[in-house]
Amino acid sequence: MKKAFTGISNKFKKVSINIFYISKRILSFRYTLLLLLFFLWMTFLDTNSFLIHKELNDDINMLESQKKELEKKIFSDKQMIDNLNNLDSMEVYGRKNYNLKKENETIYHIEILDTL
Repeated sequence: MKKAFTGISNKFKKVSINIFYISKRILSFRYTLLLLLFFLWMTFLDTNSFLIHKELNDDINMLESQKKELEKKIFSDKQMIDNLNNLDSMEVYGRKNYNLKKENETIYHIEILDTL
């Protein structure tokens, strides 16, 4: 019985020595481990993570491009308003876009069909 306990105690000592050696190796690289954990935390888990910042930057870029398109549209609308201040250009615009006509005037629409 004593031999069984000594065999088990020897195995236990070997396992505990191995665990102690592994824990000592890990603790010797504790700064590396801490940096690794920090970068993992900042990349994936934090509320201000790099992934969220990337999504927000993509949203900002999309909104800036949308803003540029809307500014171009505003510029073209301002030009249209400036052109429509003239009575003759307003008449031409009305005739083209809304098919307006003067009194006692007949308008003929001619469609040219392609014969090919």
